[in-house]
Amino acid sequence: RFVIWTKAAFDRLDALYGTYSKPSEEKTGFSLPRPTMTTADLARVINSNEVQEVLRPAVTGRTYAPRKKNPLKNWGTMLKLNPYAIVQRRNELKSAKLAARRKQPAARKLRSRGFYLSVISDDALT
Repeated sequence: RFVIWTKAAFDRLDALYGTYSKPSEEKTGFSLPRPTMTTADLARVINSNEVQEVLRPAVTGRTYAPRKKNPLKNWGTMLKLNPYAIVQRRNELKSAKLAARRKQPAARKLRSRGFYLSVISDDALT
């Protein structure tokens, strides 16, 4: 669209919003916002000698902290923190194996007793 502005329209805008040199006449306390940068060529500003003299040198090599490992899930980390953990693990495995051996005869005895009773009941039927 083609719009033609008159001098009266610009004067009315100046009265309503003000200019950079004088505040608004109709809006109390309103002044036009100023642009943050006066030079729009940012690359020229950054690369200028005045800015480059003030800057620190660029950081080239960075050292990062190693990632923390969970000792409850990572066995190698657990051994670094607690060398006695391997002895504890062996003792746990031994006690679990012994408990399984202790339970085994009782379970075998129950199975055999059940089998015996089923055979007897089958013989009684035939």
